[in-house]
Amino acid sequence: MSKKYSETNPSTFDTLVGKNAVFTGKLESSGLTRVEGRINGDVILDGNLIVGEDSMVQGNIKAINVEVFGAVHGNIETQDSLTLHETGKLIGDVDIKTLIVKGNASFEGNCKMKTPNSDNMKLDADKNKK
Repeated sequence: MSKKYSETNPSTFDTLVGKNAVFTGKLESSGLTRVEGRINGDVILDGNLIVGEDSMVQGNIKAINVEVFGAVHGNIETQDSLTLHETGKLIGDVDIKTLIVKGNASFEGNCKMKTPNSDNMKLDADKNKK
């Protein structure tokens, strides 16, 4: 994401889970989604996700890009990047193309990095086993 979290204009968000909101269930959306409250369930986006500093997502996340300033307890899969900011906490596994971890961020889990040729590499490895 090109803009800093604090500089992002609220009118540019397609979906907002507000500071006092608790959402339970599966959230599906497109565009830019910002969470400032709490989500108990999976988040599936055809777009980007910002998890605010005082927020919590307890569930799996699938999106194009994810920025974590708050807490996530669940697995994250991105098409592009995951950024854990200084206040970010993640407990779960990640399947991503790019991982950015800023100072004092917390990450407890496994990381699988996608590469452009990862499918071809797996096929080559399978051939070598035979």
